[in-house]
This record gives sequence, structure tokens and C-alpha cells, in this order.
Amino acid sequence: MVIPRLGQLQQEAEEEENDGARLSKLFAFVSVWRDRNGWVELVAKKKERGEGSQEEAITKGRFFGSIYPVDLISGKVLLHMEKVFRPNKMVVSGAGGMFATFDRCLVYVWLSSCANGGGPPYTCVRLHHLGKNLSTLAIDQMETRVAAGAEDGEIRIWHNVGRATFGIDRPDLKIPSFDMGNPKAGTFNENDDAQACTRLHWHADEVSSILFSEDGSYLFSGGREAVLVIWQLDTGVQSFLSRLGGPIIGVAASSDPNMLGVLLANNAVRLVNVLAMSVIRTIRGIAPRVKSIGVKNRIDAAIDPKHGLLALPTYNSFLQFYDMAMRKHIRSLQIERRNYVSLGSDKRQDVESTVSISHVVFSPDASVMVTVDVRVAEDGMGGAFCLKFWQSTSDQNDGYELNTRVDDPHSAEITALLYHPSRNIAVTASMDGMFKVWSQKVGARTKSRIIPATCWVGHAVGGFRNEPLTAGAISHEGSLLAVSASSAITLWNMEAHTMLCALPLFPMKSVVTRLTFIHDTPFLVSGTDDAGLPALCVWNMLTLAISWSYRVRIEALAADARSGHFAVICLKKGAKQELLAEDEESSAGYVIVFHAENPEPLAAWSISQARNATLLFTSTELLSKDVMRTSSDSLLVVVTSSRHYVVVDPFSEADEKLALEGEDAGVDEQSGRKALAEVNAGGVSAYEALYGKVPLTKEKTASLGNSENVGMPDVTRSWGSLLSGPSYALPSLVRICPSFMEAMLEKRSA
Repeated sequence: MVIPRLGQLQQEAEEEENDGARLSKLFAFVSVWRDRNGWVELVAKKKERGEGSQEEAITKGRFFGSIYPVDLISGKVLLHMEKVFRPNKMVVSGAGGMFATFDRCLVYVWLSSCANGGGPPYTCVRLHHLGKNLSTLAIDQMETRVAAGAEDGEIRIWHNVGRATFGIDRPDLKIPSFDMGNPKAGTFNENDDAQACTRLHWHADEVSSILFSEDGSYLFSGGREAVLVIWQLDTGVQSFLSRLGGPIIGVAASSDPNMLGVLLANNAVRLVNVLAMSVIRTIRGIAPRVKSIGVKNRIDAAIDPKHGLLALPTYNSFLQFYDMAMRKHIRSLQIERRNYVSLGSDKRQDVESTVSISHVVFSPDASVMVTVDVRVAEDGMGGAFCLKFWQSTSDQNDGYELNTRVDDPHSAEITALLYHPSRNIAVTASMDGMFKVWSQKVGARTKSRIIPATCWVGHAVGGFRNEPLTAGAISHEGSLLAVSASSAITLWNMEAHTMLCALPLFPMKSVVTRLTFIHDTPFLVSGTDDAGLPALCVWNMLTLAISWSYRVRIEALAADARSGHFAVICLKKGAKQELLAEDEESSAGYVIVFHAENPEPLAAWSISQARNATLLFTSTELLSKDVMRTSSDSLLVVVTSSRHYVVVDPFSEADEKLALEGEDAGVDEQSGRKALAEVNAGGVSAYEALYGKVPLTKEKTASLGNSENVGMPDVTRSWGSLLSGPSYALPSLVRICPSFMEAMLEKRSA
């Protein structure tokens, strides 16, 4: 959306002290969707059938967007100005007298005086680009030049635009005559209303942003290469400011003509001195999430237990430490030393780094940090995993330095990374069917000092039937290790490194992807995200049986280290496994808080972006009391895939909630029972899967429908619950028979 001549009209209105007379002709121009659902369907067909679907839609004259003028005084939307295949951004000149937009290979240019002077028809100038589709647009301060960047890296500049249509002619305008190494330079479509056209080409990929200097002598451009290119338009001489740290997605001018603001894809702004060709300051926001790297159970966020900082894996193998209370970037640590390299859109998005962080975990005192970084395979070759142990430094920055590096600790991807709650022991589990226990090697004692630990070594190895290991957890006292091998859960003694037992296999072969022990309770929680056979199960370690369960799809699971509570993110019923970029509704779900001893939910919130979201519990003491006043010891942090986050107090009746990064986190309070009713996937129980469905009377069916605990069977006899679970959870006949006979026999009073 653009509002041309807004500043000029306001200034004139203030001078004449007659706001109504001037502002009665104030218009905004918006580029919006006409048929967004049709566009989503087109993208799906394009994914299945290739590029032909888009060309077919163009041939049939399908338009999914429109450009509308809006009267800001009356709020009335006028007749559309143009139909476009897909809406794109609109730009306005610095003086506000000209605005434009683009669609595929066409540029649409209007004068603000024509548009604000009345209603339709609106006079438009169309400029044609003979190459790839356009990606960005700019207008100079003199409103005689229009520049457009394309997906193939080409930049085209039209001079004396609209001299016939708008009656604007600048005969004194100097037209560059240089040839930038392209024999077609200076040629343009004969139907374009412009005096000449200049073609510039340096970028190897899409041009994401361009900007004219204030005097029109220079053009600034940036793209995936992380290089700011400065073009001198009269001579064609180029200057470069390279290694900015990420793809450039925006370039903005400032009041100082020698200063520029460069926005990068990693949500950082570089303030650049054009004369000195140097970066004088960097402003960092919360870094965006790295897209899919093909690793299961990746950790998208962790909390530093010492300072309460949010540790976020981000692009170019960086780990960002972010202060949630102050909403401020603290520091970054590059896990793998490398410079940013543009890979080109023909291979993958540049933001998809070849080396990415898949897991990160801290020791309880934050003195040790363990990370796993993965090198993404290209064409099936070159993929690798690296396990790294970091030791905290003694300087004031509280940073980390590399202590031990283990290349390829497993032959397949690592699915779990755990740290012992009281000892310097780490555990990794992998799809190769093995888990490994790593311990810290202690240095020798000398006369002057004790040499600290210098490295980490492998201590023990375990596995279960060569089954791929998909999740793991360590009990709060550190004596028990739980590792899931597909649909089975194995329990191990952490001291002796021996297997204690294996919990029975799930009858329906659901793969366990989430595991956590509940603090100060004998319960273990497991979860699956299988769309067909989802399950949330709470196991009692004293009886080695399921205490209670729900049929829901688990996207995230976290346990409170200070109480017996845990939280889950459940996807809504019918959510798709794979989502289009434009389809966000299918990723909706709920955040639900439980106590391990009770299946009744304590609190629930709806969340608009449940897919790939992360749940974290943190201590209230680590957040500023001025930020969130609460009497609870723990707070719940919800981090979405778009890196919006919200901090809530799940135990407060006042529903304390703090959206620290905008309102787009989409977390709203819901009834826990209602939320479970909506996400409950239904289907048969484990007992029914083995023995068939038990016939129920009408009265029994009504009783099940009115059950307060959603998903829990309602039984009317004391012995009825003995047969309501799967076969492996049934007690022995010695326990069944006395209870059954006692319930069936009538006792006579003496």
C-alpha cells in the first residue's frame, strides 16, 4: 500500500489551516488478492505438474490480484485500477508525485496528481521487461527514472518515463551511453513510454532491493550474494561492499545522504557509510528459523539456565542468544566457521545453509553447552554430523569456546541430545540404532593448580534390536535413561549402563518421537506425531503401565523442572503433514498444560502456528519482575516457527500473558476440555485394535459421550476398568479374579 503526496498535502493543509479542503482528496492505493484460494490451488498444481500450470493460468486470463484506490476520508473502495496475476509491493517516489508496482514482466506507473485529482479512469504507463519476472522496483527523486530488478539478476532503468502519457519531458536529462558488457544494452520495447532504457547486470541471482540516491547519480542494489553494489549511472563504474553476512532484502535511505540502512535476511540491519564503504553499526533482531534440514526431532530453541537467554539456531550455523525480557540480541556464536556463500536459486534457497544446527543443550549450571550441527548432503553426497562440546569462558561476555569436536559420532542422523541433571554426562541417540554416553575426561592435579577437563570421550554404547532410536530422556535424579526404539521404549540404568526393561510395544506401531520424565513423580510422558496413529501416553514407572492417554498429534512436549506439570502442543484435527507457504490455517493447534497425575487439563491456549513450534519452561527468577509479575516458580515459553514468542504463566488464574515479539504469536486462551475435544483424533483404542470393539448399550454410549475426562472411558463398576486398557497393561489373574468375584457376589449382612 502507498499513500502518495501524504506529506505534501498535510503540509499544505497546515499552511492554509483548512484540512478538509485539502485532505478530501487523499487516496491510498493497495495491491491485494482477489482469489487467494485459487492461488494456493495453483501453487499445489504447480508443485505436482511443474511450471506448466502457471503458464496455463496466464493463458486462460486468470488474475488473482487487483490494485484498488481507497478514499481515506470516506473509507470507500473505488473501482479497481488494474488486474494483476499476483499482487506485489508498491513503491512511491520520495517526493510523492509518482507511484508504481509490477506484475511478472510489466511495470505499472501512475502520477499522484492524476490519481488524487478525481476518480477513474486512471492514466497508467506500462513498461516491459524482456527477460525474467521482476522482483523489485524503485523511482528516483526527480520522478523521471524507473528502475526494476529481475529474478535473473538484471536491472533495467527507463529514462524520461511518461513523457507522452503524462506530458513530462526532460530534454536536459543525461542518458547513459555506456555498454555494460551486454550487446543488447540500451534497447527496449518500442511501445514503452520512455526515451531510453539502460540494462545493468552484475548479480548472479534475483535482485531483491534497489534504491536511487538522493541526487539520482547512483543506484544501490542488493541480492542473495550479500553484496551491496553501488552503480554510478553516468559512467557505469561499480563499487562493492561485500560480506554483509546474509542475503540483502532491503535498502533504505536516511536523512544523511552518506548513510544507508541495509536489511538482511537474518533480521539484522547494517548501517553503511557510503563514502567510507564500511559498516559503522549493526542492529540485530530475533533471528529467523532455518527451514527444513531433513533432521527429525530438531531443537529449534533452548534456554540458557544461568541467564535465561533464549538460544536460537539460525542461518550460517550461528547460535543466537536473545534476552526475552529486554527484547534484545545479546551475542552470537558461530558453531561452524564459514563465510556466507550464495548457492543460487537453482539449487536451494540461500537461507538454507549447508551447515545448520539441529540440537543444542546446556548443563544445569550452563558451564557446558553441547551442539550437533549437520552438513546437508547435496545430490546424496557430502552429508555429515558433528558433535561439539563447548566450555563457558571466564570473561565478562559469558561466551563459549570449543572444547571437544567429534566428527560423525553416529552413522545416521542424531535424533536426541540429552544432558545429565547432576553430572557432566551427555547422551546422543541416532537413527543408526545406537545411543552413546559421553563423559568429561578430568585433568591431572599439579602442585600449583588443578588442570580442568580437556576433552569429552565416549563412555558407553547401547541399542535395542537394531531399531532406529527416535527420542530419549533422563530422569530428574539422573538414575534412569529412557530411549525410544521405534514404537518401544527401553529403560536403562545410567550408572551400570545396563538395560532394565522394555516397555511393551504400541499395538498400532506408532513411532514415539517425544519423551520426557516428569519432575518428582514416577511418570514418563511419550508422544507421537503420526497423523494416522497419534498418541499422548503417561506411563507409570512403578507399574510399567500406561496411567492415562489421549489420541492427539503431539508437535512439542516439555516438562517443568520445578513441578509435576508438563505442556504439549497438539495439532488440530485434520492438520496436514506438509503445508504450502501460503497455507497457515492447517498448522493451527493448541497449547495444553497437564499435571502428570490427572488427565484433566489445567490450562489451554489456541495457537495459529503450531507446526514446528517449541515449548520451553523457564524459571521466573530469570525474567525481570518488572516485565511479568507472578507468584509462580515457572513460566512457559512458546516459540513459533516464524520466531514469534509468548511467555505465559500456566498456573495463574489471572491468565498472565506477555507477548514479547508482537501479537503474531497467535496464542489465545481456550478451555482445556474444549481444546482436547477438537484435537482428539478418535479411532480405535489399543484394546479394540487387538480384540475388536466391545458392544455397548445406549446407556453406556451416552455415558461415554458425557465423560468429563475427554478420551477416558467411563466405567460403572470397580472391576470394569481392569479390561479397558491394552493387553500388556492387564494385571494378573490373581488380581482379576478376587475383584471380579467380589463385584458379582452379593454380600449378606450378618
